Amino acid sequence: VLGTLEGNSLRTSRRDTSTLRLFLALIFWDEECMINMLEILSDFAEPDVSTSRTHFRLFVIGLAGFEMGRKKKDKSLIELANECLKYFRKLTKLGSSSATPIYRLIKAVSSPSKSSYDEAISMCHEGRLMHFEAMAYERCGMFLQQEKHTDVSNEYIATSYWLYTDWGATSKANSMMKTYSFLKGMRRPNQRTRSDASSVMRLANSTGNK
Repeated sequence: VLGTLEGNSLRTSRRDTSTLRLFLALIFWDEECMINMLEILSDFAEPDVSTSRTHFRLFVIGLAGFEMGRKKKDKSLIELANECLKYFRKLTKLGSSSATPIYRLIKAVSSPSKSSYDEAISMCHEGRLMHFEAMAYERCGMFLQQEKHTDVSNEYIATSYWLYTDWGATSKANSMMKTYSFLKGMRRPNQRTRSDASSVMRLANSTGNK
């Protein structure tokens, strides 16, 4: 489809499809795709006429930028991610309740610790952002795994698995089952009583409200 477009239509379509591809790469942890999408989106790290679209794009750039910048020791990606963090920090200081969970999650990824992830998880839960809460639980679990806190790590990853299941992300849940062998045959300890936080676009629209 992109091959049939040209000019500004091609540019904006490339921007939006790359944003969604980066979001999926974060969920399924596709590092090669993240690097490729960040290269494209580095030209789109400024706000555009759509606030909700800007918020969603800068959110995924911020997360992936810190993750890949740290892993690849790429200062340019860290700088790019920091600009996104500053964007959401400003909104949070202005009292944007919808920007706060996003800011806390990016901040946790920028400087990982159990306490910073716990704060992000709490904010995402309060904001009914189930998919971001799931991402935060898994990232914290992976961090704790690196710190050799296996039992606690497994608890966070298991919670992430159930959140993704509740969100309806079957492919992600199946992927986690293959990645984390301890999930096989696991029983759910407590049923979460909360409604779905909805789709990516609902989240993007909610972040536009200060």
